[in-house]
Amino acid sequence: MTCVPRLHRCCGRRILRIRWACLRRSLAPIRVVWAKRPPSVTPLVAMRAAAHRDSIARQWANDFADVFGCGLWEYAHALERWDDASWATTATYLRFMSQFPDSHVLRKYGMHVARDAQRRATELHADLWRCSDPIEVQPRLIAWDMGLKVHGHNPGTSADLTVATLFAFRCT
Repeated sequence: MTCVPRLHRCCGRRILRIRWACLRRSLAPIRVVWAKRPPSVTPLVAMRAAAHRDSIARQWANDFADVFGCGLWEYAHALERWDDASWATTATYLRFMSQFPDSHVLRKYGMHVARDAQRRATELHADLWRCSDPIEVQPRLIAWDMGLKVHGHNPGTSADLTVATLFAFRCT
C-alpha cells in the first residue's frame, strides 16, 4: 500500500525535465504556447501549493489520506454490508461528495452550487446507509444524477477520488 504515496516522490526534477521535453516535442504541431523553460518546481511542490483549493492536489500533498482513510473504510464497509461492488462504489462516491465540496464543481460554478450538491449528497448518503436494500434509494439517486446532468454540473473530483479508492482497494 505504500507504493501509491511514493509515486509522486519518484518524479524528481531530472525526470520532470525529460518528461517536459518529450511532452513539448509531442505537442509541438498543436501550436501550444509553452514557457521558455521547464517548471522550476516538482509536481509535489505544485500539488502542495494547490492543496487548499483542489481536492486532488490535497491527496498528493497528504499522501492520499482521504483515499486511504475514509475512502477505503467506506468501500470496505459498504461491500461487507451489501456484498455488491456497485453499491459500495456508490456509497464511496457519496461519502466523498458529502465530506467536502467537489472542487471541480466549486471551480466551475461557485461555492453555492458546490455546497448544494454536497448537501444533497449528504442526505442521499445517509438514506443509503439507513435502508435495508439500496434499491430503495435508487430512484432518488437517479433523479439527483439527472438534475446534475441537466445543469451541466459534473462532480468529477469526487468521481476521481472514488476511482482512486477502487484502485487502492484492488492493490491491497
